Amino acid sequence: MGSEKNRIYTRDTVYATMEDGSTMVHANGMTAKDDFSEYKFFNNSGDLDVSKAKIAQPRP
Repeated sequence: MGSEKNRIYTRDTVYATMEDGSTMVHANGMTAKDDFSEYKFFNNSGDLDVSKAKIAQPRP
């Protein structure tokens, strides 16, 4: 188990943006490792360009 000392927490509004500046996620709080290798957004919403997303297909 990792140490909780290396985590970031906030209840403030959080925006995650793409390199082009478009907003990917808008959330009301988050927790993350300090290097952002793991993160969790709370009460989030956002836009997803499904033309670029890999969507799971049902098994036959």
